[in-house]
Amino acid sequence: MIDINKLFNDKYKKEDMKKPINLIAFLSLKNAVVSYFSTYKSIKDIADNIFESSTAIFIPNYIEQYYETIIHFQHFFELIMKDILKENNKIDTKELNELGFITALEKIIDLVKKNELKKDKYEFFYKNEKVLRKLNTKRNDLWHRESVFLKYKSFDVIIGKYIFPIVNEIVELPEYKGLDRLWRGTNRKLHSGIEPFNEIILICKSKNPHLDKLAFFKELGRASYNYERGFGELKPDFVKRAENIAKNEVKESPTNENIMLCPVCGVKSLVRYEDVTRDIDCQPYIRDIKCYSCTFELHYKGMRNLKDFYKEYGILDFWLN
Repeated sequence: MIDINKLFNDKYKKEDMKKPINLIAFLSLKNAVVSYFSTYKSIKDIADNIFESSTAIFIPNYIEQYYETIIHFQHFFELIMKDILKENNKIDTKELNELGFITALEKIIDLVKKNELKKDKYEFFYKNEKVLRKLNTKRNDLWHRESVFLKYKSFDVIIGKYIFPIVNEIVELPEYKGLDRLWRGTNRKLHSGIEPFNEIILICKSKNPHLDKLAFFKELGRASYNYERGFGELKPDFVKRAENIAKNEVKESPTNENIMLCPVCGVKSLVRYEDVTRDIDCQPYIRDIKCYSCTFELHYKGMRNLKDFYKEYGILDFWLN
């Protein structure tokens, strides 16, 4: 008979793993960012209703992405705070194992105030104490108590205006330089030259950020991770396959004008799907766009033509006027 105690104690020693806190922290960060980027795709078919009202969202996939975003951001910040305390010799191994999120945060803030941790490096924890406390509370609500979800717009603003900038402060610390590959992957910039993470921060500096702009960048980000995870470098046979699928999707069309270069992967496999039922004169109108290389996908509901906002990136007309 297998001894269950022996199974649960059959683990690697900490000294056998190089900086395990760093590794797990940045894997959590990647999960958080990917989950947040995926929130638009989970509601895209009803995005207009959500963008324009406070309608509650009872879509399992959206709830899953929301949940994963909150849980993993909180986990990332907790592990980073513990790592900073450990690497600066402010706690021992026993304290590290017993330290919780709030205790770690309070300890860092106290050490910064006493100049026992460099203020120029770590004072952003003090400046963002309120946000971090609220994030921890929201995580605990989801984990232990009744789950009450933030409204879509408020959730977007919290992540883009407050959480992403704290992440930027952390990843720019000297001790975490060079770890981008653990959470950004290999596709930091897309074919279009857009960096979705930083664009979302810029948009959320506005008093009234446009949700369709945020949705566009979230979907660019989601597809970039899918592309990086799915097949890494673009192989000629994969490109050919994606292009052939796209051509097959529009084979009834007299031209290939509904096949475009994808702003994420740069493959000419982005299909615009026409819908003649939406126009009173039965003129074709684009309902959806989808890339058969990286899975970038938008639905017309709630989405304006983003060419008007991002001409510098060469974003083409996705929707027919």
